[in-house]
Amino acid sequence: MCIRDSYYPGGMSLDNHTLSPSAKHYNNYTQYELQALNGHLEVKATNKFLREKLRHKFPFIISRSTFYGTGKYGAHWTGDNSASWEYLRLSIPHLFSYNLFGIPFVGADICGFNYNTTAQLCARWMQLGTLYPFARNHNHNETISQEPYAFNDLVTNTSRIALKVRYSLLKYYFTQFLIKNGTGTVFRPLFFEFPLDSNLYDNRIMNEQFLIGTHLMATPVLHQGADTVKVYFPQGAWYNIHSLSLIHI
Repeated sequence: MCIRDSYYPGGMSLDNHTLSPSAKHYNNYTQYELQALNGHLEVKATNKFLREKLRHKFPFIISRSTFYGTGKYGAHWTGDNSASWEYLRLSIPHLFSYNLFGIPFVGADICGFNYNTTAQLCARWMQLGTLYPFARNHNHNETISQEPYAFNDLVTNTSRIALKVRYSLLKYYFTQFLIKNGTGTVFRPLFFEFPLDSNLYDNRIMNEQFLIGTHLMATPVLHQGADTVKVYFPQGAWYNIHSLSLIHI
C-alpha cells in the first residue's frame, strides 16, 4: 500500500526519498503516523547527550524536521524558500506559525535560497532577517553570491546597520528565551499583546508588523521599490530604538 496526499508539494508520493508511509514501527504505528516525530526525537536525544555527557548548558541544535514542542530542545529553519518579495513577506507569518508550534528559535533563509536575489531585495531582507530569532543568510550553491559585500555599498551599509542593531539586542533576545524556557512565543503578532485592539486584525498589520517579546515592535519594508512604511501603533508610549526619542502619534 502507498499512501498519497494531494496537498503534498509537487504532488509526489509521500514515500519519495524516505520509508514507505505504510512501514510498521513499534506497537503497530505506521511511518505515516510517526514520520514527523523522527526529527523531533533526534533533536531531543542530541540535546540530552550534549547536556549530560558534554556538559553543554545551552546546546545549539538546528533541524529542518521538527514537531510541536521541538523548541524545548533545538531550533528550526523554515527550509528552501525563494528569492522573491512574496517569500520575504511570507516569512513573517511563517515564523508566527512556528512560534505557535512551540519553536521560538526559528528563522527563514535571508535573501532567499532558490533563484538569484537582487541588491534591493537582499538589503530589505537583511533588515528584516536580522530580527529573526535565528538569522542566517543562506542560498543554493548554483545561485549568485549574496553576502552583503557581494553587492553595492548600499547593501553593505544597510546590512552593517541591521547587524549592529541585532548585536545590540542579543541580551534582550537571550532574556526572552530564558523567560520562555524554549517554548512560548518570542516572534509574535501584535494582537498577542493587544488582543482587544480590533485594528490589529487587519490583514496588512497582522502580517507585516511584529513584536519581539513584549516591548520591541518592527515594521519592515516588504514591497519592491518602497522606501516608506505605514505603521500602526497600539495604545502606549513608543520610542525610536535608534534615537530613544518618544514617537509622537
